[in-house]
Amino acid sequence: MGGNMGKNIRSYLCLLAFLLSFLTLPCVIVNAAPALKDEKITNFKVIIHIGKNGDADITEEITVNALNIQIRHGIFREIPKYYLDGEGNKIPLILQFGSITQDGKGAKFKRTDDSNYYRLQIGDPHSYVMRGTHRYFINYRVKNSIWRGADRDEFYWNVTGNGWPFYIDETTVRLNFPDGINILASEVYTGKEGSQATDAKSSYYEGKYFSAQTTRMLAPREGMTIAVAIPKNSIGESSKFYLIVAALGYWVYYALFLMIIIPYIAITWFLFGREKPGVIIPRFEPPANMSPDDVSYIVNQGYNNKTFATYIIAAASAGAIKIKEDEEHKLTILTKNQNFIAPQPKENEKSQNFQDILSSLFSDTNAYILKKRVDRNDPNLKPLRSLKKIHSARLGSNLKYYINGNNLFCFIAMAIAAVFCLIVFVLDSNRDDAKSIITITLLSMMFLFILYKWGIKRYTWEGQALADEAAGFKMFLNATEEARLNVLYPKHITPQMFEKYLPYAYALGVDQEWCEQFAKQVDIEDQLKGSSLTGLMWISHHHGSLDITALSSSLQSIGDVISASSVSPRSSGSGAAGGRGFSGRGGGGGGGGGW
Repeated sequence: MGGNMGKNIRSYLCLLAFLLSFLTLPCVIVNAAPALKDEKITNFKVIIHIGKNGDADITEEITVNALNIQIRHGIFREIPKYYLDGEGNKIPLILQFGSITQDGKGAKFKRTDDSNYYRLQIGDPHSYVMRGTHRYFINYRVKNSIWRGADRDEFYWNVTGNGWPFYIDETTVRLNFPDGINILASEVYTGKEGSQATDAKSSYYEGKYFSAQTTRMLAPREGMTIAVAIPKNSIGESSKFYLIVAALGYWVYYALFLMIIIPYIAITWFLFGREKPGVIIPRFEPPANMSPDDVSYIVNQGYNNKTFATYIIAAASAGAIKIKEDEEHKLTILTKNQNFIAPQPKENEKSQNFQDILSSLFSDTNAYILKKRVDRNDPNLKPLRSLKKIHSARLGSNLKYYINGNNLFCFIAMAIAAVFCLIVFVLDSNRDDAKSIITITLLSMMFLFILYKWGIKRYTWEGQALADEAAGFKMFLNATEEARLNVLYPKHITPQMFEKYLPYAYALGVDQEWCEQFAKQVDIEDQLKGSSLTGLMWISHHHGSLDITALSSSLQSIGDVISASSVSPRSSGSGAAGGRGFSGRGGGGGGGGGW
């Protein structure tokens, strides 16, 4: 029995402990509440000066008590980019931030605007603020802040915003109009958005000064809004053009940049980039001492994939290598000619040395295979790419004096873009739109620079002479039947001439026309019988016979494979002042918080 009594006593004690803990829970909550409540805004003071043009210069003094709960690094302030007028129309709020300070010193801040809010984040992300009182000053200017009503104008402004998660002990606002303005009426609204409560006292004196102060603490998500009416058209407004410019912000600078850089590019190209070819007359041989790849470099004003393909085809034409395509055109095989001996040049004639090809592609093999479907990560292509680099460097060194890149003008164009980006950065690098403009400027300048670099190049005097000679030689290779009736043209194209000039025709883009002209004039099989020449056997065909009309397409196919294989892989009026307004309406507003 004693045991049962002991159990009962223990049960009663447990029940009593549970009831006591339940009864003391509200006390714990009450005691904890001030800690959360004490991290708050102790004073929200706003001074507003209205200019004669309707702009409002606004300074917010926000005093907070930080406990490192929500306010760890500092505070942020949000202001909507749009507000609704008295008729429900969506009006853009054009705002420009001025000075930002914390505890009397310049503050670190960052603009993180989005499509709906101007957002200012104040504080150092790398350190916490000290616990205690901190005072933040935020200055900004609002364009055309006056609402234009039917019979009077109003300044309708959400002073604090309704988005703060903190208690606000006291809110005061002072509004100053220009001289000569007489305030007609005013209202002050407090509470959550949509509230028409008026827990504030207000006054205005000397006609143009208005002030208001809350009479109770504002809870989280509560705010204060003022509406002050003045005579119709007593304050001016900015021009539509000025408002457009102000709304665009730093995009105006980007437009200015385009207005400078595009005429600069057009004028310098017109004066210094246009080619001035001489009189083009037919020539029956290529420019003196110019190899086919030299001609390709000159006519293209630089090195490209076709220049390299021309070099390979010229090596085959000279007998250094042979080119073979398989039956389904899936493979191109370059075969080393073991018996090749470079021909001795004639007097005053430059010899083209193909030793680079032989040493690069055939160092340990007699055949080099290129697939039609190119895998740019294929290690087998490295020798071809190395050869291309060697060839490009040699041509660039030998022929650079024939082409003027006008690099000074390109440098000036890039300097203009750099100065523009620097100006925007110095003005306000914290703004997201400033960063966007800098990024877009650099991207657009890269695009323009590529076009400009390509378009501003021109021949030197010597280069233009060579280009004219190449154009005259192209006329001969591309001559029609009617042109060949001219007494100046050779009446017959021999196999030796055809073979010698075929790489030049490929370089000049008239290989098909050159092949067709030769096919019309001679019987290929008869011409090649008993010939000791290479006999065009440097290109082997799967069908065994030589079809001159199909030779051009074979050259194009071979050139495409060589070009693709040599490319390196990529790296990876509300009437608010008349009592029809409410809290949270008007311009301004938004809110803020700690971070």
